[in-house]
Amino acid sequence: MNDYFDVEEFTKIDLIEKFSKKIINEQKIYKQHSDFFEKWLKTNDFDNFLCQLIKKHDGKYCKKCKINGFEPHPNNLLNFIIEYITNNGESVIISKIVCDFPNKVWFFKNYYYQIIWGQSAIIKIYDKNLKLLLLI
Repeated sequence: MNDYFDVEEFTKIDLIEKFSKKIINEQKIYKQHSDFFEKWLKTNDFDNFLCQLIKKHDGKYCKKCKINGFEPHPNNLLNFIIEYITNNGESVIISKIVCDFPNKVWFFKNYYYQIIWGQSAIIKIYDKNLKLLLLI
């Protein structure tokens, strides 16, 4: 009986180590992507880039998500941008952006990014004049 528990305990430790290595690897990859993105920002047009990302999240994209059984969500690239902003930026309080649910707003490169938490997360992107550009 003790041998059984030793094997089980070894398996738990092994799984924890594997999970820890996975997290460390993901953090390294995120750091590499962040460094690349920061260099890219210095020489490229972020407005044009964000406009293209928003166009990719149009009604056709949302319909495709729903057909596949998912709620519309940011693609990997937009998800990285949002993660980068939330990890590296400071949140701001904008009195004109009112929400009854827990939420946070960040300002980055002349755009406001809002995440609203409820049963799921909703992401909104506004321009500097608070015109809603994307709701996903």
